[in-house]
Amino acid sequence: MTKAILKNFSFLLILGLISCNPEESSVKEKTFYDLETVIQNEIDWLTENKPTVHKSVRINDESEELNTNDIDWKKELEIIIQSDLNKAAYKLSYDETDSLNQISYKLKAGEKLPVSSLEIFKDENGNLLKINSVHTTDNYLYKSTKNVLVEFLNGHLSTYDINGNQELFIGTEKTFEIAGKVIL
Repeated sequence: MTKAILKNFSFLLILGLISCNPEESSVKEKTFYDLETVIQNEIDWLTENKPTVHKSVRINDESEELNTNDIDWKKELEIIIQSDLNKAAYKLSYDETDSLNQISYKLKAGEKLPVSSLEIFKDENGNLLKINSVHTTDNYLYKSTKNVLVEFLNGHLSTYDINGNQELFIGTEKTFEIAGKVIL
């Protein structure tokens, strides 16, 4: 390598090392309820304990039901993790209402983010009872709405329901519902 290339490479390497601060990048400020951590902990518990789930899936008029304990929980609950509002771009985009048993977030007028609303319900001891979120997308390619309802019993997921519709700009509207009941 010539001295000029070596000098430029060294400069880029040092610049890269200086810009990487592992402590800073691993700490994420939580402006809103920490839904991602709660759901990730539940995914870990469900993956380890493998409970049986009565699951039903409906797309338009076709439906299927089954009982299974073979579920990829990360994939199954991904939409709920997507409901987490702790993203830098979301920080100033929601109005918050907080009471003893409920925290509600509603997208401010004029904002265009996928999570329209998020509600967290807790019992009098602060234990999580229910999560309800609404996701909407409306652009020139497609329009969709997803309603997510997750209920907890004794600190763990008991039921979940994800329903909504989607319409591509060149197609017809499709409705869907995925519902699961954890059998412990």
